Amino acid sequence: MSLSASIRFARPGFQLSVDVEAEAGRTLVLVGPNGAGKSTTIGCISGSVAFDDGWIRAGARVLDDTSTGEHIPIESRRTGVVFQDYLLFPHLSVLDNVAFGPRSSGMSTRESRGRAHEWLDRFGIADLAGRRPPSLSGGQAQRVALARALASEPDILLLDEPLSALDVEVRDETRAELAEHLADYGGVTIVVTHSRDDVLALADDVIVLENGSVVQRGAPADLTRVPATAYVRRLMA
Repeated sequence: MSLSASIRFARPGFQLSVDVEAEAGRTLVLVGPNGAGKSTTIGCISGSVAFDDGWIRAGARVLDDTSTGEHIPIESRRTGVVFQDYLLFPHLSVLDNVAFGPRSSGMSTRESRGRAHEWLDRFGIADLAGRRPPSLSGGQAQRVALARALASEPDILLLDEPLSALDVEVRDETRAELAEHLADYGGVTIVVTHSRDDVLALADDVIVLENGSVVQRGAPADLTRVPATAYVRRLMA
């Protein structure tokens, strides 16, 4: 499956114009300075942000098309999202956080918790099942958030600055673990970042956004070899 999108979004003082192509089994990284439109782009893809003109397709499914009025709501898109601050439910245990997606899709409590246990085992954090999110370290919370996103078996995985909230001393280790998990995931993955290290460790393909426009596309090596703008040159230096 592939994801394709053509998104036009305008608000006072900001305009976004971006075309996205992402293939299953490959990680697309959206990179750019603050305010470039990265988070808005994945918000549109997730269905949480309405855009003014364009379309989004996942394989043969039309998720959005402004010309026809087609719109699949966020809960029906088969999309998993990991936010910058993870947004785990503080009143639920780790187990029930991970079980939330499957339970919301109609799975029984017993089945959803069984699947959650499987994902906690896969991430090596089964011992955290009974704990609450406020007691977790940043690295633990990141693993729980990723397990929660994948437990619903999404076609599309969206990660918005998934490492930026981590302390420097655990960021490199967690980045390496994330790269391994993404390599095993067979769906479409889009990661938002402004970090060169994230680009080099996670990306198969890169789109660079500046001021709401695409200024460069390619593999990480392409950005290093022939940077299209001063920002890309500084980023990859």
